[in-house]
Amino acid sequence: MPLNILSEKDFLGRSNQLQFLYRLALDARTDSAVSAFLSGQRGAGKTEILKQLFNLLLWQQDNIAPFYYSVNNAMISASDFSDDYMGRFVCQRLAFDKKDSLLINAVGLSIGDLLHLTEKLDTSWAIDILNSYLQAKTNKNPAHIILSALSAPHRSYLSTGVPVVVMIDNFQRVKGLYKSGREDNKNLWLLFEEVIKSRHTPHIITGLHVEIQKMLFQETSFGKSLEIINLPPLDKDASLKILSSMCEAHNIPFEKEPWLGIVDLFNGIPLNIRHFVHAVSQEVKTPSKDDLCRVYFHEITKGKFYTYWSSILKNCMPQLSLRKASLEFLYHLYEKGPTAISPNLAGILAISRDELYEIAGFFQTAGIIETDFTAFKLVEDRILTDVIICLYYREILKEPLNKIEDMIIHEKLQRIKPSEKPSFELTMPAAPVSELIAVKILEQIGENYNIPPDVIGQLQAALIDLFTNVISHNAIPGENFHLKFNSENEAFTITVQTPQKEFISFSSEEPYKEGAGLELIKRFTDDIRFEKIKNGTNIVLRRNLKLGNQESFL
Repeated sequence: MPLNILSEKDFLGRSNQLQFLYRLALDARTDSAVSAFLSGQRGAGKTEILKQLFNLLLWQQDNIAPFYYSVNNAMISASDFSDDYMGRFVCQRLAFDKKDSLLINAVGLSIGDLLHLTEKLDTSWAIDILNSYLQAKTNKNPAHIILSALSAPHRSYLSTGVPVVVMIDNFQRVKGLYKSGREDNKNLWLLFEEVIKSRHTPHIITGLHVEIQKMLFQETSFGKSLEIINLPPLDKDASLKILSSMCEAHNIPFEKEPWLGIVDLFNGIPLNIRHFVHAVSQEVKTPSKDDLCRVYFHEITKGKFYTYWSSILKNCMPQLSLRKASLEFLYHLYEKGPTAISPNLAGILAISRDELYEIAGFFQTAGIIETDFTAFKLVEDRILTDVIICLYYREILKEPLNKIEDMIIHEKLQRIKPSEKPSFELTMPAAPVSELIAVKILEQIGENYNIPPDVIGQLQAALIDLFTNVISHNAIPGENFHLKFNSENEAFTITVQTPQKEFISFSSEEPYKEGAGLELIKRFTDDIRFEKIKNGTNIVLRRNLKLGNQESFL
């Protein structure tokens, strides 16, 4: 493979997004393509999906040329960036024409060397583009140089009729590339606007979500012409499959049970899962639950998770004088939840309100906290949260590491211990609004049990029909209903216990028989049963969560 990508068996849970991007790319043939912003958390697999798309376009079709570019933070001038961008584009475009992966890695060639290569290969479109670029460089105008490089994909289309899909990773870095000391150079990245709008050279950009979102929607109008594609966390099924595959690659026997609790700590982020399995492989070959907890604690206090997040936190807050307050602020968000900036909070942290805004701004830009209109909160990342907790206890409270380990390990063991099947019970009086209370509770339970919203919506419809046409119609004032919501490995059940023993149909006034007159409920469930009990009847609604060979969403 020309780019370093995961094998098909390890690229899990992203096929829908990859196929969507592939279809978007093919639209460039008909002048209907639009550019896109691929959004997602750190480590969610944005870079990987661009590389997978590149390889699909390179090898499985001949109509759309792919160009993948990752912005290098080390480049500090317009000239360096433009040379690199132009060189990589020409090499990758030639590789597409010749179906020669070696050309993709022909980096480091000067523009003169590339011109010599294209003359040798007799590729007139590339010769024209490179000559035009060299002419722009003689003028020493940074804007002209960058624009000449950025427009190369479009110019290649005009010469050959072959559209180009441009994939740019770490797009947020383009803001800091052009530091030449001239005030008029600071916004050269805005030159991307015109090329992004091209229908024959659609761009797919990704990188640090918060910064790019600010660049596209607050600082410019780029976002108006972009499709927004969200890369959500992997579901539990895909996460466990990655775990299994990684364990196999590291010769670790995979048994599902020890991993069931700890897999939730990784937030469905593939990079987190791969890092952790690699760390486990260096410590033990047949891990128990205790081993997994011990390795996890090491990773969040000394290992790769700690190194990664602590380096980001330090980069966010280079001022040593504000690091203590910034850590206290993060822990406050963890402990208290969403928090508005206020003089009272600044006083608690012993800093000024301006300094508090500065801290919050840095962390927001780095994607560590997010905000709504009035309050800040930590992003949903359990590993980041645990790193913050350990740092706070160690550096602010001065707790010894062994005491922190006891606390953290105990908490993780509680998460990992096999528990009874999740269930929730409540009792409520027979009343005209009973079904509204029940469906609202069901919505909250669905979120807690991670059940897909469409499944919960169908169960809500079934529950409303059950109450409206069966239970409430026959209810006697003063009676109570007892509801139990139960999550199993492959199904979700709702049991309604009622003191009623016989039911009359609301529509026909005929006695209900099991399986009769329940068409709407049946449409939204896989089974409905009436079970006679000593003090009434249990009505059980069951909805399967396993489709085909897929396992439970839970």
